[in-house]
Amino acid sequence: MAFAFMTAQDIPGQRGFEEALRTSERRLAAILEALPIGVAFLDAGGQLVVTNSVYKSYVPGAVPSWSETEQLRWEAHDAEGRRIPKSGFPAARALQGERVWPGQEFLFHGPGQPPRWATVAALPFLDEANEVAGVTSIILDIDREKRALLALTESEERFRKFAEASSDVLWIRRADDLQWEYLSPAFDTIYGEKRSETLKGDNLKSWLELIIEEDRDRAIAELRKVRSGVNVTFEYRIRRPSDGQIRWLRNTDFPILNEKGEVQRIGGIGQDVTEEKETAERLQVLVAELQHRTRNLLAVVRSITRQTISSSTNIEALKVKMDDRLAALSRVQGLLSRSDPSPIDVSDLVRMEIDAVAPNRHLGQIVLVGPRIPLPGSVVQTLALALHELSTNALKYGALSCADGRLKVTWHRSGAGRLVLDWAEEGFEPKSRQRLGYGRELIEKALPYTTGAETTFDLSKGGLHCRITLPLARARA
Repeated sequence: MAFAFMTAQDIPGQRGFEEALRTSERRLAAILEALPIGVAFLDAGGQLVVTNSVYKSYVPGAVPSWSETEQLRWEAHDAEGRRIPKSGFPAARALQGERVWPGQEFLFHGPGQPPRWATVAALPFLDEANEVAGVTSIILDIDREKRALLALTESEERFRKFAEASSDVLWIRRADDLQWEYLSPAFDTIYGEKRSETLKGDNLKSWLELIIEEDRDRAIAELRKVRSGVNVTFEYRIRRPSDGQIRWLRNTDFPILNEKGEVQRIGGIGQDVTEEKETAERLQVLVAELQHRTRNLLAVVRSITRQTISSSTNIEALKVKMDDRLAALSRVQGLLSRSDPSPIDVSDLVRMEIDAVAPNRHLGQIVLVGPRIPLPGSVVQTLALALHELSTNALKYGALSCADGRLKVTWHRSGAGRLVLDWAEEGFEPKSRQRLGYGRELIEKALPYTTGAETTFDLSKGGLHCRITLPLARARA
């Protein structure tokens, strides 16, 4: 009876225990279902015991650690890039007693849905004998964060490649203390100092020490403007430690804002504009020279026109003379404006003007003797016009106007560093009307005035002799 009594007494207790257990299980299931992550409990055999719906959306059936089919849906790789086998999955490792926490990242390929990223963690729980009795498996959806991180990594990689390929310096500073956080490789070339050394310690101070003292205050003032939220572009000079050269740099700096719209960093692009500056200075000189030459050319044209009009008896004569003289002016301008920077040689100038008025047919009557002597650019135009007038008059009235005439032109450099050019004609009878007019005025007045030359002009019964002696080192413009 006692046994029966005790049995009768135990039945209600057993039922209460079972009911409490079911209540506990329902509460656990409700708690698991309310969680935004996938949670499951596996027994020692790797079978699912309790799971929530989030977990089931990833693992609707067999656990991937023990299923070839399910394993293929989960993609992860080790440090060497090899795909992790199912024996290396978190649940399988946890059943061996390993805590897989905070977990392994996987790319999950669910049926009928795009791949998404998830972290899988697994923690073993032990029985009284300290043996693995099961595993708590957790799946956390990290797709949005992972894709944002991948996009950021990809963006940073693109920036790194761009920065490394750029010939300009790209840099990023902290806004609070203006210290550099990043410098692109072009820094080494432009600044003449290794960026690894510059980034050590107080790199703002290191940067300012590279800047020419007169430009430092302006450079730091421009940076402070950017810290207040404005874009700036400014130029400054540095002295490169590698070779001591002074280089001009142009910085374009801009604020980088955080999510609150506050200036958190300062970005910048530094460009070496030394060659640009030098080119601009050369252009200014060239423009000034062009303006000077243009004024001189217009003055020459005006003088030619005035003298030609005064010495011409009719319109036809005026036209012929103007054409000849402007052609001579055009030829010499062609020489002066050529791309070859080497000086114009006196021998080239003499041959050009004689060939222009007496091509080929008078070769037996002409002798040209002299070395190659470069001329200052300032004397070329006036000397060319003088040679043209001499050549034209030789053809019309002088040695080249008759079969017996002879023309000899010689030149040499004197010991005083002057060009001495002798123009000698013989074998002809000077005519009463033979006058050089404008040509003689050019030789006896314009040449001495514009080039500092000394000239003589002798027209006698035996012929004509003209000597031009002009300085090679310096001439008046």
